[in-house]
Amino acid sequence: MFPKSLQDTISHLLHTQSRLRDDDRRLTATVWAQVIKKIGINPRKMTGLEFLTLYAEGEMPHAESIRRTRQKLQEKHPNLRGQRYEERQQKLEPEVREVMRAWK
Repeated sequence: MFPKSLQDTISHLLHTQSRLRDDDRRLTATVWAQVIKKIGINPRKMTGLEFLTLYAEGEMPHAESIRRTRQKLQEKHPNLRGQRYEERQQKLEPEVREVMRAWK
């Protein structure tokens, strides 16, 4: 269920909810809530045990897969990067930026 649709889901979320660009936990929770809804379960009425069962059975994407997918999307599409990325780039010394460009 996840490979291509996971990428599409995360891309859509990053386009429509900029606050998710810098917050992997919130992004993961949002993806999981959407998957749960697609399965036909109301996330607000789901028990922790039900969630854990779905996760253990492979019905839920791994948090690390969500993070890696977000990272790849932001690498390919700079417009999906969050505010923290911009802040980190501003802090880099100009010489360090030149060295990093040379390595790419």
